[in-house]
Amino acid sequence: MPLSARTVHDRTIMMANQVEEMQVKDIYAAPFFSLALDESTDFITHPNECSLNTADLSYIPGVSVRDFEAEVADLKASDMWVNKFKSLNEDLERIARQKAELASKHMWTEMKNLQPEDQLIIKTWNALPVTYHTLQRVSIAVLTMFGSTYACEQSFSDLKNIKSNLRSRLTDESLNACMKLNLTKYQPDYKAISKSMQHQKSH
Repeated sequence: MPLSARTVHDRTIMMANQVEEMQVKDIYAAPFFSLALDESTDFITHPNECSLNTADLSYIPGVSVRDFEAEVADLKASDMWVNKFKSLNEDLERIARQKAELASKHMWTEMKNLQPEDQLIIKTWNALPVTYHTLQRVSIAVLTMFGSTYACEQSFSDLKNIKSNLRSRLTDESLNACMKLNLTKYQPDYKAISKSMQHQKSH
């Protein structure tokens, strides 16, 4: 039975909203979520200046809040390690300036040859003695939260496929719903959706 454009639009929105609700529920239950949304990722480059919400640490296996707080206090009191992280930040700022300068001159190859920032960060954290093992564990958890730009690249590709020349009249609301449905492995609960809808009888 053919469906009107309005019916297809409404059902797409309904399915996307249901999938979004499932995702939000799972995201809030996921490990490291509050770390990911908090500004506490500054902890990676400024452990001597930042403080993590200790409630967030409960998601990281093997991390004791007491050990974490003791190690942070010890690190803040150590001029040697405070200076190491200050030096790291100076290096990161220098690389950022170099990247901006090279990008303004369209020198992409030279930009790729710069030392990756993550290597500097990891090198600094690996240099910490074993007495800071809890801090290292937290830093690894934060550093490994987001692994690649693949999802972003895939989203752009899907966007181009969904909003093609043949579908140029697609509304933002419909496009948003199509993107939500296309970019997830979640499946709408079709039975629940059909139960909530008014059934049409054939003529």
